[in-house]
Amino acid sequence: MIPVSMVGRVGELAELDRAWSTVAGTGRSAPAVTVITGAAGVGKSRLVAAAVEGLSPRPAVILTGTARVHDPAPYDWLAAVLSVRDVGALDLPSDALAWLAQHPAAPRERYAPGTLLRLAVRTVRSLVGAGPAVLVVEDLHDLDPASLNLVVELATAPQLPALLVVASRPPVDAVAPDLTRRVLARLCGVRGAVRQHLGPLGVAEVAEILTQVYGDSPPPARVCADVWQRTGGNPYALTELLAVHAGRGLDALVREP
Repeated sequence: MIPVSMVGRVGELAELDRAWSTVAGTGRSAPAVTVITGAAGVGKSRLVAAAVEGLSPRPAVILTGTARVHDPAPYDWLAAVLSVRDVGALDLPSDALAWLAQHPAAPRERYAPGTLLRLAVRTVRSLVGAGPAVLVVEDLHDLDPASLNLVVELATAPQLPALLVVASRPPVDAVAPDLTRRVLARLCGVRGAVRQHLGPLGVAEVAEILTQVYGDSPPPARVCADVWQRTGGNPYALTELLAVHAGRGLDALVREP
């Protein structure tokens, strides 16, 4: 990975930091919600990672989960969270935890959907404890309906001292577009919610990144414009282009395949 700073995302980082301060600095008990959307490769995950890494004071708890794209199952987000946690001390029914964790030895008898949702919220509460915590939901567009319901419940749960950070592609790219659209609307409708939509980088921002990678002298404007045109200003495409032509000089970025 080419070591490139968060060019073009300074404002978004500051906004995430301010959202965290409402949880950690003021003793807010209800979740603060931040929704980050954008096309593939615009740097949603990188922004979230950089923001969480720079939070001060440090979160007491960080819970991160994502979707299983190839083999989705109910409560994928929570199952991902529980897969790296010791849940033995949680005061919850062991069979319910087995279901939520998608344990292969989970009992055949299944809880009613509403009951399981309440137990899922209770599980997250137990993990968060006194907080303050950060709950990271990656790839909302790929999540199963049960996980989407859980995210909405967490966004409005009282006495949950947490910053809920949700990253998603636009609903048109989602597994369930209509459901994802409704969930994003509900999350953005939470009082005080922060909405960030990441677009492509501009030519000036591409030039700044090329300067970081290739030295202190600003690269020629023609090269910057050509690289921007070639990558569409997409940070992932730009990172890949820089990696493929590393060590070959600026001209290779626009002349070689």
